[in-house]
Amino acid sequence: MKYYKDIFAIVEPFLYLGGNFLNKNPHLICHLGFTHVINIADTVCPNEDLLCYLRYYKYIPAEDKEDYNIRYHFEEAFQVIDHARLTNGKILVHCKKGKSRSATIIIAYLMSRYNLSYHQAYQYVQSRKSNINPNDYFIRLLCEYDKELKGDNLTKRSHLWTQHNLFGSIF
Repeated sequence: MKYYKDIFAIVEPFLYLGGNFLNKNPHLICHLGFTHVINIADTVCPNEDLLCYLRYYKYIPAEDKEDYNIRYHFEEAFQVIDHARLTNGKILVHCKKGKSRSATIIIAYLMSRYNLSYHQAYQYVQSRKSNINPNDYFIRLLCEYDKELKGDNLTKRSHLWTQHNLFGSIF
């Protein structure tokens, strides 16, 4: 599945990005095969009908505001995404429109787990879902995160990239 409505494959077969389409249509969860969902939108209430179909549902009520520090949620989101990957699951990370909050989480995940720079991760996600648009503050946080990741871990991150490159050449 490359995409379905507003759900786009980022790293097949396990990582998907989208808006709240599935939250509004929980009956499609089995058809689409999702086992995990992260809802990272304060404006999208969790749909209890989804819970009976999923192995794991994580609600992170993040705001899409210029002063909201979404970095506080990176590690908890990464743990859920890693769990989906390690258990052969399929995860949807969504916010209201799949443009800012969820895109930010996925960009940060690719930076952290696949040794991509901010620009590489952004371009890769945008190549899969063209209308991503993290707000300016989230972009600044991602750039700071990129600098932090580069720090002393350059050799380690290079080794991880070689070991865990799941999506081949993206350039």
